[in-house]
Amino acid sequence: MQLAAANAMTADSSEALDEMGEAMTTWCTVGGEALIPSLLVEQAGGYLARDDLEKATTCLDQAFESMERGQLLALPEALRLRAELRMTVDPTAKADADAELREAISVARAQGAVYSSLRAALSHRRLLGVEGGDLVDTALAEAVAAYGDATGFPELSEARVLMTAEGRRVRLG
Repeated sequence: MQLAAANAMTADSSEALDEMGEAMTTWCTVGGEALIPSLLVEQAGGYLARDDLEKATTCLDQAFESMERGQLLALPEALRLRAELRMTVDPTAKADADAELREAISVARAQGAVYSSLRAALSHRRLLGVEGGDLVDTALAEAVAAYGDATGFPELSEARVLMTAEGRRVRLG
């Protein structure tokens, strides 16, 4: 399973993502369903990055179905990706994307998942501009504060640039 997932994240073709799907099917047959929603969301992200909207949609649908059984760890990222997919398919679907991204931020914050909250806030900003208001601004500020001086990933750098460029001053907690 791990090899299939690693190949899917490093290969340039959709074939590795398809192999990941086959590995997940095998994993489920032996009772290993706990990580499946997260893996399906990762697989959907890979397909979306490769503009395979049909397979991305299928993976997200399967992920949401799996999450109905209580595996909610991947919910913020699934909501974020569904908003990204929605806007790719229909750029006029701003209200639905806004609602999904706001829910993603709220769920991530409730889970204490700063990175997921950061990614959802950045997607909101990228897809919908500054329309996000306090919720998005606060999520960005909380992530910047939580990670302190860390510099290891581009999303944090992007959040810092946005916060500085927009002159946003959000009071935390």
